Amino acid sequence: MSLYYSEKSPFFIVGCERSGTTLLQTLLDAHPNIAIPPESHIFHRFAQVFDSYKDLQRTDNLERFVTLLLEDHWIQRWDLNISVQDFCAGLKTRTITGCIDHLFHCYLQKVNKCRWAEKTPLHVMYLPRILEFFPQAKFIHLIRDGRDMAESMRRMWFGPTSIYGIAQRWRTRVGAFYDFKSQMHPNQYLELRYEDLVSEPDKYLAILCEFLEEPPIQIGDHVPDTHLKDFYANHNKAGTYHKSLLNQISTKKIGIYRTVLTAREIEIFEYVAQSLLRVYGYSMETSVPIGPHLGEKSYFWFQDMSTRYTRKLREPFFLKAEWQLRQRNHHRNNEASMANV
Repeated sequence: MSLYYSEKSPFFIVGCERSGTTLLQTLLDAHPNIAIPPESHIFHRFAQVFDSYKDLQRTDNLERFVTLLLEDHWIQRWDLNISVQDFCAGLKTRTITGCIDHLFHCYLQKVNKCRWAEKTPLHVMYLPRILEFFPQAKFIHLIRDGRDMAESMRRMWFGPTSIYGIAQRWRTRVGAFYDFKSQMHPNQYLELRYEDLVSEPDKYLAILCEFLEEPPIQIGDHVPDTHLKDFYANHNKAGTYHKSLLNQISTKKIGIYRTVLTAREIEIFEYVAQSLLRVYGYSMETSVPIGPHLGEKSYFWFQDMSTRYTRKLREPFFLKAEWQLRQRNHHRNNEASMANV
């Protein structure tokens, strides 16, 4: 167990899916002070029930909430092996913040480090809630050329598969941070492009460590062997989802969209996301992009619905996690209805 815990604020890595956030997470997890567990999805999966457990001074409320945390399918991948009673006994404060902080401290104990961080790309849509509970938190926003992200996203089980749907996803995720960052102190966030990270990893890791007020680390051009890298190598079909972690850090995926997307697909993506592409320094291929016509939109809608849900049926873990979330929200709604009777 670590002899001390860092007094520095936690930080959150966010961004659009398939933008290199797992690579960045694994590199920073190699720092001797920093531990970043597998994705928690904690704000995505619990934001709707936080308000149902305001009075955590009541032991029954506290134990019910902690039970939900520890039994969540995403958290169980951390293998914390702690009982509800022991968890509650170790809390510093009986609050939502105290429970989340203690959850991550349990992971710190497991890996013998002193500062926790969190990486769930989807949490870019929950920035106000995160700041509500962790007002001093820092944020790292990783941005990747959305057209390259599209090449990767369309191979995944989650999210849209049409170029139109993927472009909307990228615009929404990147735009969420762009719109919200004005509400944070400039010293509270750092934005980094994937293309820069893979081109000069040590240079940008030094910049990140300075931002985080941690000693710099050098990793060269390979992802260090760590507990987290081993986890990704043995979960979620790493050969498909996280293959890059097992190879040399490379720039070969930069601009890959030019060889795998059609000219029309590039045009549609740029029509949807051109403003943010320009904001983050990505050049346009189309001078005046034209958006999809009605027939294309109908085809894209069918493509996203059919392919997405067909692929989900082949992912048992994610089906169970989705079912657990739906059951949790259904139970919460029933309790709220009973309270209003």
